[in-house]
Amino acid sequence: MNCELCRSLIQKELDEEISPAESGRLEMHVSGCGDCRSERAAYLAIDQVLGETPLVRGPAWMADAVMGEVARRRAVRRFVEPLVVGASAGTATVATAFALTRYLSPETRQALSEGVARSFHSVVGLFGPVAESLPAADLATAGGPGLHGVVWGFAAVAVAVLALVALRSSRQLICELRETTSA
Repeated sequence: MNCELCRSLIQKELDEEISPAESGRLEMHVSGCGDCRSERAAYLAIDQVLGETPLVRGPAWMADAVMGEVARRRAVRRFVEPLVVGASAGTATVATAFALTRYLSPETRQALSEGVARSFHSVVGLFGPVAESLPAADLATAGGPGLHGVVWGFAAVAVAVLALVALRSSRQLICELRETTSA
């Protein structure tokens, strides 16, 4: 056994989580290693002093202050995590769309542009008379500019999703901070 493993077993011994087999290996190592023996003795002495020390109650205001800080940090975390996820998803979407325009063959880009154009027109067609007033978007132009329009479309959607997540999260954060300060 090496000294590093011995230190972890000393900690397990102090926490009363050591198995009989581990205890035997610890005793064997400590009997032959002076450094680990003295380190174990020091830890056992500290543990004994701490065990004999009476517990002291903290001031009454401390629990409220600590729990208020915990609530504040949770609220901030609930605000930040959706922003990070939204930003990551938006970045991945734009990077994927950019990679599609950059590395696909012209024939594949043309086919993708035509497929996106058909999907766009079928989705717009769901809105009936309102769709007729919208300008027609020709996404399938010669394989190049149409797909660049798709990239900008992905970017716009990513920014819109990120803005919505930020707005929702900031409203939620404001409500939670109000509840925390009024409680």
